[in-house]
Amino acid sequence: MPKHYEPAGSELNQLLDTFEGSAQHVHEAFLTALKHQGVRPQCRACCTHCCRQMVLMTLPEGLSIARCLLTMGLSPTKLDRLAKCLMAQGARQAQEGRTAWFNSGEQCAFLVQRHCLIYSVRPVPCRFYYVISDPKLCSSNDEIVSVIDHKPATTILLDHSIEFARVCLGKPQFALATLPTSVLMGLDVFLSSSFDVLANWNPTEVTEKSWLDSKIFT
Repeated sequence: MPKHYEPAGSELNQLLDTFEGSAQHVHEAFLTALKHQGVRPQCRACCTHCCRQMVLMTLPEGLSIARCLLTMGLSPTKLDRLAKCLMAQGARQAQEGRTAWFNSGEQCAFLVQRHCLIYSVRPVPCRFYYVISDPKLCSSNDEIVSVIDHKPATTILLDHSIEFARVCLGKPQFALATLPTSVLMGLDVFLSSSFDVLANWNPTEVTEKSWLDSKIFT
């Protein structure tokens, strides 16, 4: 991986600022609505049981996280180590699937000492995942937990994602990829200053595994 990072164009950064602002606004409105309805999430700070789920993300989310990583002052060594961890996790998730990955107990690459390294730009599934059942149930693979329905809120942000892709790629493209792959693709865009890597991305034609196999971050 390159040892330095040149900031991306102002247009891309403005688009990301708008998307991140929208995500924060919708999230705050979501929490306000829960409060008015008398719904109390049971999640607590530094609870990381849900951080071993397979997370699917959209294009702007991967780009936001990539930008965050490249501007937080990580050393080249740490960034290289993180990229290799994402490569390994992405390959495993593409091969194993959601259930096997969750049961393996391996946690997110961005979880550091029970704190999320990318919390301010965390993906939509993470941002809106709130448990309303006994939090003790979260620590077991055999228990079923109750979560808050977040579809009305997340649908708004998915619409933003489609529009974001239309502006960046010239066409309304909506494709989901796992968190590791999405972030690696985002890093690829920023470090190459090109959207070419994303222009033909289509999960029905190009599997995540084949894309990961074609990338070498050293």
